[in-house]
Amino acid sequence: MQNLFTMKRLMLPLALLALAAGVSARTVKLTMSDYFSGDTQKNTFVVADADKGVTLTASKGTYGAQSGYFELTGDVRVQFGATLKVETTDPHITRIEFILSSQGKERLPELAADNGTATVANDPDYSAVWSGNAQSVTLTVGANNYGSKPKEKGQLCFTAIRITTDGTGDDADDTPDLTKEYAFTQGRARYYGTKYSTYDNFLFEIYSDGISFVYDSEVGEIIEGTGAYAVFDIYTADGQTFIGDYASAQNTMPHGLATGSANSSLWHVCGRGDCVDAYMQSGSLSISCTPSGKYNVTYDITDSEGNRHNGTAYGLTIAVMQENGGNYTVNNVCTDPEETAISTATAASGVFVRGATIVVERDEPADIAVYNLLGQKTGEAHNATNYQLNAASGIYIVRIGTKTVKIAVK
Repeated sequence: MQNLFTMKRLMLPLALLALAAGVSARTVKLTMSDYFSGDTQKNTFVVADADKGVTLTASKGTYGAQSGYFELTGDVRVQFGATLKVETTDPHITRIEFILSSQGKERLPELAADNGTATVANDPDYSAVWSGNAQSVTLTVGANNYGSKPKEKGQLCFTAIRITTDGTGDDADDTPDLTKEYAFTQGRARYYGTKYSTYDNFLFEIYSDGISFVYDSEVGEIIEGTGAYAVFDIYTADGQTFIGDYASAQNTMPHGLATGSANSSLWHVCGRGDCVDAYMQSGSLSISCTPSGKYNVTYDITDSEGNRHNGTAYGLTIAVMQENGGNYTVNNVCTDPEETAISTATAASGVFVRGATIVVERDEPADIAVYNLLGQKTGEAHNATNYQLNAASGIYIVRIGTKTVKIAVK
């Protein structure tokens, strides 16, 4: 009996130690843009991070399809038929989560694993996850596509990967920080007349140079990149201009800055593939126009998490877009009465200027060509729904199918 009691006393500490070992875990994150410089389209690639104890190795895809990194969207793409091997120096991997890019949501593939369980889920989750217990996992990308464009071959496209192991050490703190401030370098406004709201208003946006907008004809615009992105829903006394001072007025129209969860005014901070946001709670916004046709924006905002964001963004080039089908011209009068910045939005025809870029966005594909006033073709795309062309200052003719639009780049 004494021996049995002694054995029980020994087994309890051992069980507690085993339990403690079982629950030890750490999560690391590898963001693909940290490991590549420029486009790297190769048949194979390796991402190795000794500090995090993780190595990714991609093989060649079927029929020579190239895997690799694409700088514009910040994602790695593993073609159908290729394998992706994930290894750790920790004892075991227990979970792998892929943070899919916009391309990854379009071409979400079936995944087969040499051990454990790989699961993909389409709309609305769009996720790819592996779970199990192994030091090494090899995933094979299948040709079947469960994404928003199922007619294309499957492709595993991700901006980052989170790996949970049963090792020890600090977890990756990869949640974007709402208190972090970024310099705003770009802006735009969308004008909404009475077609969509009781009052004329602008959805006014400013964003850092780390943020880009990727247009997807299936799901609309997708935010990519790292940085800050703010959206202000402002209601104007004069629907012809968004120049002026705006203060939080809790929906007292027609003049003011919309705040609170009932409106679209948000403060976003993003990492590649991840964004956190908070609604505007209170504050003010002032937009002025410079004689050169650019804009200064002063903001002092407190978000719903209690974080204060304040500063001034100088010399923004702001593209103004209309609601589809509208015929509005938005005139923003500068402080110099002889200088007027006129932003004529032509979204009804699917053509507008964003900064120094001519943008064509359409629901249906068409042949697109851009000409200068000398009749020289400066760019073209065939059977396209989305096209962008960086252009020098001047007047251009954009031909879409049989229709033409004249547009100015400042």
